[in-house]
Amino acid sequence: MASITRALGYKLEIVFENEPDMRPCTIDECVEDEHEWTNGEQFHPCRLQKVEGDGFVVHAHLLDEGWTAWADADDLADAHDGVVQARALAEAFERMQARCDELNGVKLERHTEPGSPAFEAAL
Repeated sequence: MASITRALGYKLEIVFENEPDMRPCTIDECVEDEHEWTNGEQFHPCRLQKVEGDGFVVHAHLLDEGWTAWADADDLADAHDGVVQARALAEAFERMQARCDELNGVKLERHTEPGSPAFEAAL
């Protein structure tokens, strides 16, 4: 460890100087009771309750630009079962993104005219 810190130009004491501390979360929507803070910054972002489905997980984090939905689809099946899973993933992601939009204060207008593709616009 000493040779690594010497190569990087740090003293070994500096590497361990700033131990993380746990602070209570102040965001009501966050599922975490407390967060790790290092060097005056929150280490992991606030997050909403994740949605776990068959072969996927949908979650949301509070980043600099606001609440943002994410999806991890690591185990989708092939053929018809995969299509069913993909539809469930899309629905779960849409619900999570709608919750993020609500928390971010974004109001959306959604409608579909007969014979037209779906329309969505921020108001």
